[in-house]
Parts: sequence; structure tokens; C-alpha cells
Amino acid sequence: MAQPVFLRKLNVIDVESGTVNYNQLIRIEANLISSIGAENHLSSEDGHIESESATLWAIPGLIDCHAHVLEEPDESASQDFKCDESFEDASKRGHRNISIALRAGITTIRDVGAYGGRNNLFRDVIEGDQETYKFRILSCGNHVTVAGGHWFDRGRIWNGLESLSEHVQHEIDMGADFIKVMNDDIIFEIEELREIVETAHKNNKRVACHALSNRAISLALDAKADTIEHAIPFSPESMLQMLSQNTFICPTFVAAYDTIFAPDVNVVLKAFPDCTYDEFKDWYSRLVENIPIAFKNEVKVIAGTDAGTIPTPFNSIHRELDFFTQLGATNLQSLQSATINAARALGMENEIGSIEVGKSADIVLLEKNPLTGSLRESLNSIKMVISRGYVVDI
Repeated sequence: MAQPVFLRKLNVIDVESGTVNYNQLIRIEANLISSIGAENHLSSEDGHIESESATLWAIPGLIDCHAHVLEEPDESASQDFKCDESFEDASKRGHRNISIALRAGITTIRDVGAYGGRNNLFRDVIEGDQETYKFRILSCGNHVTVAGGHWFDRGRIWNGLESLSEHVQHEIDMGADFIKVMNDDIIFEIEELREIVETAHKNNKRVACHALSNRAISLALDAKADTIEHAIPFSPESMLQMLSQNTFICPTFVAAYDTIFAPDVNVVLKAFPDCTYDEFKDWYSRLVENIPIAFKNEVKVIAGTDAGTIPTPFNSIHRELDFFTQLGATNLQSLQSATINAARALGMENEIGSIEVGKSADIVLLEKNPLTGSLRESLNSIKMVISRGYVVDI
């Protein structure tokens, strides 16, 4: 068995309360946090010491709740990208993308869609060799959609020949960690959505619903979807329902920003043939209007970048969290959206999302305090990333 790893001289941030435990030593064994305590109370004998110079600030590994690991976000390379490329080529891109994410302190990604359900396959590759890849992916497999729906070429098309329960059960049997359903153009009415959600919940799987209007959000809430993706406008009634049902919203604000202010908007629009620039502008303006309301009223916001879609790269979570602070969130609220709240949205709060004994050793060490001043500057001061107990080469 490998020697324990010790991280010394840490100011450990409790992302639940915003309190700081100063001058701590963290012991990592078997990829888990085995102890946390004051330097003078814990011994680091017979172990490998990874940090012992200047005092660093410790936060949990960041969680990107909405990304497409096997997609190509680079505008210059997008013309050569085909979503149905070979799995070998897709894997090379995926490895490159998660390497970028890791260097930004992201240790977990919820993958919300890839061609042919190959995100399941790529997740299995990652899980099969943690020492090499040092990462965590949750995969939806094929998202649930119909012919002509948004990104239907990446989903599994429901044609009505089988029940929606059977359709969803197939994805679960194929290894989906959660179910993603598209409903931006009201593909599914309430009874159909309820069938999707109930089937997933019976299998202890959560449901993410892509919703782009008040009505779509209302339907997702009435069906008791667990997370609402992109979360464009919501009414006061919907907000109260989100609070009472413990629903999480994932605005993917940085993707909206990147789309509107892309150097070449035509390249972006080519990747989304069913969307217009005016629709993107409307999305952006409604997010600007509604995100401050969400944070002010303690709606559970989770961070997701939509990385992989043009032109948003896999290190964009720093900008997402910084945008949240610009839109009225405190530094702590922004951090929570990519740590403990994100973990709760995934149903993984007992494994990830905070620095606690018994949890996965997903830890980011910063040179600057993320609770004060510029959150983006602090997140850009990464000194070390530990993912699933392994020190990442950044």
C-alpha cells in the first residue's frame, strides 16, 4: 500500500459555513481524507509530504455540473470535428479536455450528452485507470429527445414505439448515472415528463431537464425534475416551487456570455442550427436579470459551464463563478455552487463537495483567500490540485 500523503500549513475552508480552520494538516490515505487537524496535534511521520512551504488555502475540488467532455470547443478546430468520429479520436479529445479541467481545479464533471452514449464508455475508461486519469465523470449516456429536437443527433430518439419508461430504463441499463431530457421546444408534456422522472427515481437516478422557457421550467418542476439546465426565465411561482421541492438550477451563464461575445458569432450559430442570435441574446439578458434574484432568494444554483460547446473551453468555471459574484452572489455562495451544492445536486454529498474526513481527497490549494477580494484572482492562484487522492501535474 502506498504511503500516506500529508498536506501541511493549510487554511481549510468549510464551504458549508464559510468558516476557516487555520494551520491544518490533512492526511490522505487510500484516496480518502483520513484525518484533518492542527499541525501540533497530528504527526506526519512515515508519510509523503506534499506541501510544507507557504500557507495555502484549501477548498474542495470544483464540480462542473454541465459539460460535454467529448465535444470540441475550439472554434479553429470545430470545422474538422464530427460528433460521430471514432471513439479513439473522441477519447483523445476527452483526455485533453479533462486535463484542462484538472488544471483549473475541476475534479468532477457531469457529462450531459455525447454521440451514441459514448460518454458512458469514456467514463468507464477513466474509472478503470484512476492512477493515470485522476478524474471523475458522471454520464447521462444518451439524452432523451425526439427527431428534430435540440441536439437530437447526440441523443436517443424516442419514437413512441416503446413506452417512455422502457426508453429511460434502457439508458439506465446501459449505465447512465442520471437521465438528461430535452424539453426546450416542449417536446414532452407533463404526463410524459412525469413518466420519465418517475422511472428514473425508481432506479435511484436523478433527472436533468433542458428547459428554455417559463412553460418548460414549469413543466419540469411539476414533473419533479431534480435539476433545470440553462434555467431561462422563471416566475416568482416557479421560484417558490424550486425552493419547496429542493430543485437546483444550472444557468450555464458563461456559455451564454461566450456565445453573445464570440469573436465569430457565425461559427457558433453554425454549431446550433436550430437557434438564432436573437434567441441567444434573449437567453443572456434573462440570465442577467434572474440570476441575482435566484441568489438573493436562496434558490439552489449550481455551476455548469456547458464546456465543449463552441466556444467555451474546459477551464471556464473560474469565469462562471466570477460572473456569479458580479451578479450579486457572495464569494461563498459562488464557491458553494461548484462544491457542496453541486455535490448535493448529484446526490454525492457524502463523497465529494467539501473537505471532510472520509470523503474523496479532492482538494484545490490556492495562494489567495477565495472568501475575500476577487474570487477569480484567487481561483487563478492554484498551487496544487489533488483529485481522488492523486496529486495532479499542473
